Amino acid sequence: MSNTAAKVFAFREIFERYVDDASFLWLLRSIAVKQPHYDQQDLNELEGRINQQLNGLYISPDDVWTVCESALALEEPGEVFTAAMVAFRSLDALKIQQVVEVGVSSVENLKGLASALVWMPGKLSDPWLQRFIRSKDLEHKFLAILVCSLQRRDPGELLLSMLQREDCLQHTDLHARCLRLIGELKRSDLMPALNSAMDAEEGAIKFWSRWSAILLGNKAVVGDLLDYINPDDSLCDKAIQLFFRAAPHDQAKAAISSLAGQPETVRFAIKGAAALGDPQVIPWLINVMDQPEYARVAGEAFTQITGIDLEANKLDLEVPDLPDLEDEDVELDDDENLAWPNVEKLKVLWQKYHKTFAPGQRYLLGKKIDVFHLKEVLRTGFQRHRAAASLELSIADRGLKLISVKQLVSAHE
Repeated sequence: MSNTAAKVFAFREIFERYVDDASFLWLLRSIAVKQPHYDQQDLNELEGRINQQLNGLYISPDDVWTVCESALALEEPGEVFTAAMVAFRSLDALKIQQVVEVGVSSVENLKGLASALVWMPGKLSDPWLQRFIRSKDLEHKFLAILVCSLQRRDPGELLLSMLQREDCLQHTDLHARCLRLIGELKRSDLMPALNSAMDAEEGAIKFWSRWSAILLGNKAVVGDLLDYINPDDSLCDKAIQLFFRAAPHDQAKAAISSLAGQPETVRFAIKGAAALGDPQVIPWLINVMDQPEYARVAGEAFTQITGIDLEANKLDLEVPDLPDLEDEDVELDDDENLAWPNVEKLKVLWQKYHKTFAPGQRYLLGKKIDVFHLKEVLRTGFQRHRAAASLELSIADRGLKLISVKQLVSAHE
């Protein structure tokens, strides 16, 4: 056995642990950015834990590659992320090619690959992103546009070029992400591309053309988002979050009433009420908390409007044996880490404090929505509240890029 082989064999268990832990912690972070109990400090700590595992791999990147290859064979997004971090740092084109081939093989793996390109220093990722965005391979172009979207990076004239190429327009995922990027970057010069896409047959193309147009100030198509608020549409939540913030107040209230009247869309009405932020919906939210399937999401809506934290104010119920976020065998749903509201206490509380809220006004975390408050929420709030503040700011200022609340808290060198 050669010295190199002996060294790899001796430290293989350590390398395997680093790879496994980095991959799992990345998966945990991908969940955490959408969870109701994580803020920027929590994400920063989690990112630090990921970096600790990666730094262990960087000590001997050539030797650790055999472990990364084995992990890459699992074709899971966390393992793709970790292998990519090692491959791109090695500057070895064959290793990078191997990771990219696995990364673009599925939607989930692509998330891990794109995340790695965002995570690593620009001196490592930028040259490759330039190759990918100019590549003849449409999957490579899609990867590059996805990274641009995650970083809110403007690809300049290349974005227009892709929106004019027939092959790019036929690639539904690429076309849709380009349309989405227009809104995220506030590229008002590309409004004609949005208008052209609004009559497309593909639902994602139609949706993102409208989503971006609304962020650019075209409120005439806001009502079209209602078509996507149904249980069978994967873009339902995106539609809810934008429609109830951008639609005229009366139209939004009417939509809540309509959705609340159908059992299969009550949850959408609750989320819409939270996005609208009108305290007039609070009595209805408290009533619907009596139904276990809606209790926690209605409690979250109550907090998002009033700013009254259920757990901090002892307005929650003790419910034992809830899954732990760090249990890798548990699949989390949207309500998993939300408090169970104490309905009787909330009824008494609201009877006492409802007069401090003005009906017809819009609130976020207990304060009327204005730019100063939104920026404060963006700085200090939990992830879902930060996402709400970011979208509100982008709607209010058609020249402001949509701020990403999933971006890395600190730069990683």
